[in-house]
Amino acid sequence: MALNRILTLTLAAIFVPPLCGGCIPTPASAQVGSREDAFRQQAVDALLARIRDTVGTSLQTEDWRGRYRQAGINIEDLRKALQVGGKITYDPIAPFKAQLDELWAERYEYWTFLHGTLLQLLKQSKAAREQAVRDVGGAMMRFLTPKPGLGTLANAARTKDAEVIKRDFAEIRSTEQAIKIIRGYIEDMKKNMNDLKARRAELEPVHAALKALMGGGEGTFKGKVMWEHPDGKRTYEGEFKLVITGQQVTGNFAVLDGKQGDEIRMKRSGEVNGKLNPDGTINADIIKGSSTCVGKCDGDTGALVKSILGFPFRGKLEGRLNGNLAEGKYNVHSIDQREKPITSNGSWSATRQGN
Repeated sequence: MALNRILTLTLAAIFVPPLCGGCIPTPASAQVGSREDAFRQQAVDALLARIRDTVGTSLQTEDWRGRYRQAGINIEDLRKALQVGGKITYDPIAPFKAQLDELWAERYEYWTFLHGTLLQLLKQSKAAREQAVRDVGGAMMRFLTPKPGLGTLANAARTKDAEVIKRDFAEIRSTEQAIKIIRGYIEDMKKNMNDLKARRAELEPVHAALKALMGGGEGTFKGKVMWEHPDGKRTYEGEFKLVITGQQVTGNFAVLDGKQGDEIRMKRSGEVNGKLNPDGTINADIIKGSSTCVGKCDGDTGALVKSILGFPFRGKLEGRLNGNLAEGKYNVHSIDQREKPITSNGSWSATRQGN
């Protein structure tokens, strides 16, 4: 008996409709005043369309990494075009990313369902009657029924899988055969699940680079830093400021340990100096880190010594700019003469000001 054990799941085999052109806003070039402004906006609109089409058709090819690289080049061209004029009027990657995320969620749900079905069959007697096996096939068919709220890609995948199951289970007569066929489905899915996972992960930096431009890149960001005490048991919230000018990143932070009402508190402060990368990531050094005493310090020898010595520290800060939000992590270590440096790790986040 020749069973069709090839699960029709290859992404290229799924019909991929073009992204909805009618969903794209009217080009801003049709809304601006002067002819020069219109020309500049037309250049931006053309690049947005190119990014949309390049990424949006990547599911139809195995060379999706090449499409992503091309989109990255287009985004760099967009950055240069924006320096002359024009504005980004929509996110050309978001619709495709939403489709990809939905397809992943649906495929993962089906993957989990197949494993559950396999366990169910393994518990049955090998001599289970034919109808019991057919019942399993029917349950799988019902699971794959297209859902009204599900997107075209996910429902197309379900329909193709249901066709395979219908053919296979029409020829199955025993539990052993059903177990074999479902194991085949699971094995067939592995490569494509890994491929889909990689597509989603590698789209992130491409999308982040675009969103960095959508936020305008440059600006002042204010927020908070969560400073972790060296003992790892306490965390203090402080003020954080970041200024992005071109590709240069500067900033500062200040954190008071202890709690409100304490007579003596130590203030940790430092400066940030680094760069904003084309993909929207931020890499910076933490410099001029010091500790000073705040409150009734004169009566506390330990606090006074700390304040005088300054307990300098330095470290690294990293993160990502996502439109109007910047966030990430930091780590610092003391640079005084103690035998074992004190370290601190934590997070920071800041939102664009003036919007």
